[in-house]
Amino acid sequence: ASFALDGLIPIFTYQLAPGLSLERTIWMERGADITYLRYRLVTSAGAEFTSSVRARIEPYCVCRSHHASQHTSPGWTFAVESDTPNACVVRARPDALACRITGGKAQFTSGGRWRMNIEHRVERERGLDDHEDVYIPGAFALLLAPGDVASLVISAGDTPPALPGGVM
Repeated sequence: ASFALDGLIPIFTYQLAPGLSLERTIWMERGADITYLRYRLVTSAGAEFTSSVRARIEPYCVCRSHHASQHTSPGWTFAVESDTPNACVVRARPDALACRITGGKAQFTSGGRWRMNIEHRVERERGLDDHEDVYIPGAFALLLAPGDVASLVISAGDTPPALPGGVM
């Protein structure tokens, strides 16, 4: 894996095979509670790939302050609703703000579960709690051919955000 910045926008590149990589770009919309994740399947010059790659994206959800950590307790699960095949609304508690995840080309499959003891190395360096539990509401599956682009949009609230052209 490698990391680069396009201005202030981070791009993570994962080598899948010689000449084939997956780029993941992440950015937030200024003045809005919206985060974008864009995935692009890239081939190197001269590489000939004709088959598609199937990706499975499992979002990690937490409900906490940015300086806190989250730990599960018996019987606690997040509420997950899916009103379209490519989106879900996740809520940690009835009084918590909802998080809407829209997958564009990706298809959502519900299947909530906890992933325990996620390690945060930087938090350890700061002397803070360096392990937490995250909730995975399900998975987004997508099929990418070389050159294809697909996006996930994560927004606060129940209502789908208005999306700028070309995002999905």
